[in-house]
Amino acid sequence: MKIDWDFEKGLLAFMAVLIVAGVGVIFWQRGVATDLIGRQQTAESQLARIGRTTQEIHALRSAIDDDEVAKGLGSFEYLEQQMVESLIGKKFKISNREGPEQDGYQDVVWELRPNQTSLDFERRALGVFLIHIEAKTTLMKVTRIKVDVSNRRGASSDDWKPIIEVTERKATSI
Repeated sequence: MKIDWDFEKGLLAFMAVLIVAGVGVIFWQRGVATDLIGRQQTAESQLARIGRTTQEIHALRSAIDDDEVAKGLGSFEYLEQQMVESLIGKKFKISNREGPEQDGYQDVVWELRPNQTSLDFERRALGVFLIHIEAKTTLMKVTRIKVDVSNRRGASSDDWKPIIEVTERKATSI
């Protein structure tokens, strides 16, 4: 059968091809939409995980900003700075020893002894100093205090000779 093509028949054939193509596009888009809806739950859980990680990063940055040792101040310098800030003065001899490496960290024990055997300190001044040590970093903790009553002539009953140990926990490279 031979079709006599004129303008109207050609236009109708073109419209039929467009309709069939449009229906094909609709089915293809529905398939894409179904696939995207299936992936939406995974994307939402990933987004939530990214949000939690971002909050943890901001919290850690905030903690580092408030921690003088974590910001890069050396441990010895930190202890000396706390002596000055607590108004007890640089009256301690500081030495350290390293503990064994364990599970990704190593402890360094800093021992503070009075520079002179005749030095003693009031209980309140010692307390302020110890608070200063722990208040400005989470990496150093006072782990041992030995105080003996001062035997200096003229010392009050509130004068003490301390030996202080401060433990610093450092992460080791794994």
